Amino acid sequence: MAFAVNKSQIRRSLVISGLLAAALALIYLGLTLDVSRPLPASATENMPAASPGISQGKLLDVPYLNQGSTNWCFYTSLAMVLQYHGKDVTPRDIAGAQGHGPERSLSLLDVTLGNVEKYVSRWTDLSVEHSVGTWGWADYRKQIDESKPVIASSFGLPGHAVVVTGYSAAGRYLYVHDPSGYLTRERWRAGGAVNARVDWDSFRSLSWYLVTIARS
Repeated sequence: MAFAVNKSQIRRSLVISGLLAAALALIYLGLTLDVSRPLPASATENMPAASPGISQGKLLDVPYLNQGSTNWCFYTSLAMVLQYHGKDVTPRDIAGAQGHGPERSLSLLDVTLGNVEKYVSRWTDLSVEHSVGTWGWADYRKQIDESKPVIASSFGLPGHAVVVTGYSAAGRYLYVHDPSGYLTRERWRAGGAVNARVDWDSFRSLSWYLVTIARS
C-alpha cells in the first residue's frame, strides 16, 4: 500500500525539531558558561581577601582561612597571619606540631607568648609581640598602619580568636577575619566572616590576648 507524503507536515516537524534542539543547546550553554554567578561560600573561603576602598583607614590583604569543624580558631588565625607574611603554613601544621587533634579546644597556656614563639620559629624568622588586656583605638590603628595584622584572642565567655585586618576612622570600625564567623555573625551582627566591619565599641567590650607578628 502506498502512503501519501504530506510535505508541509514534514517541514513543520523539521522546524519544530530544530527549534527544540536550539533551545536545549542554549539551556546547556547557560548552565555551563554562566560565569556571572557568584561562587559558593565554600569555594571562596581560602581566597585572598579583597581590599575595598576605605575612607580614612587601611585594609591589609590578609588571606582568609576557615576553621571548619575543628576547634582551631587560634591556629587558624595564626596561619592567616603567617600566610600574609608569605609563609606556607596551615592550621593543621601548627596543631600537629603541638600534637592536637581537631576536637582540641585551646587554653590560655596554648596561646601564650612562649608557645606562639615556638610555632613561629619552627617555620619562619619572624618576631612575635604580645599584649594582655584591651588596647585602645590608637594601638590597633598603629599596628595596621605598620602593616601588621593583629591576632586577638578573647578568653572567658565567649572564648574565640580572630584577626584584625584593618580599620576605618570614619565612624571608628575595625575589619575582622573570623575563622568560624561566630563573633562577627552571632555576637556583633557584622555580616560575614571575611573583613567583617565591626564597630569599635562592640569590639572593645571583650578583653583580648593580643599577638602581632613582624619581620625581624
